[in-house]
Amino acid sequence: MGLSGINIPAVLLASFIDLSIVTVWFSPALFGAVWTRDLGRTEEEMWAPFGMRGLGVISAALLVFNAGVELAANHTRVVGMTAGVTLGLVIWSFLVLPLFIVLHTAERRSWRLAAVYSGLFMVIAVISSALFAMWRF
Repeated sequence: MGLSGINIPAVLLASFIDLSIVTVWFSPALFGAVWTRDLGRTEEEMWAPFGMRGLGVISAALLVFNAGVELAANHTRVVGMTAGVTLGLVIWSFLVLPLFIVLHTAERRSWRLAAVYSGLFMVIAVISSALFAMWRF
């Protein structure tokens, strides 16, 4: 199966939704305070150098991630919200979670910070997978 099987509108929509989730996730209303405190920085330090270049990098990463999830959903012929949510949890459990455990253990960062990052990618994987699976109806 080639890349022609990727649903480009669904990947772009999922990437836009994911970027919105990232923005809210790291806001002071949710986990922004934990994020900055555990990294030992102020909110201004975290966002100042970020600018448009940082948003571009995040957008590109989410686009690639979503294309991979779309390929997984397409390859496994996942259809429907329940199957999509299950695929998202499988992707998170067997790909994302082990990576975060290894990285945070190696970097000796707080487990609270690992939970913030891992939780973000669980939400993104579940929402993206459900979107791709439901788009097939």
